[in-house]
Amino acid sequence: MKVIQVILLLCAIVYGSMTAELTVGEFIDQVDPTPILKNKELTNKAFQCLMDKAPCGEFKLWRDMVPEVFKTKCSDCTPSQKDKFNLYVEVLKTSHPDIYHALLSKYGGKSR
Repeated sequence: MKVIQVILLLCAIVYGSMTAELTVGEFIDQVDPTPILKNKELTNKAFQCLMDKAPCGEFKLWRDMVPEVFKTKCSDCTPSQKDKFNLYVEVLKTSHPDIYHALLSKYGGKSR
């Protein structure tokens, strides 16, 4: 468990330094939310960050990118990036519908 957190933290630090340079599509390519969505503690931390209820820490990149991803629905993404985005949305809707709807409400996306 701790190994996953350390790996995620290192990834966030590396990606965090590139945030200004990342497009939505690149974010989709580089960040896989699946391990986080399978871990209740990490899901809660990420959600609290995205809802501006707690400091973001290792989820700062997510806080910077997720609003744009939800607003645009990955409209500038390649077909493979859109497929990944749609898969992530389905996983989120299925496993955490409350979080999915809260993010839609906060970031102005429309239900998929």
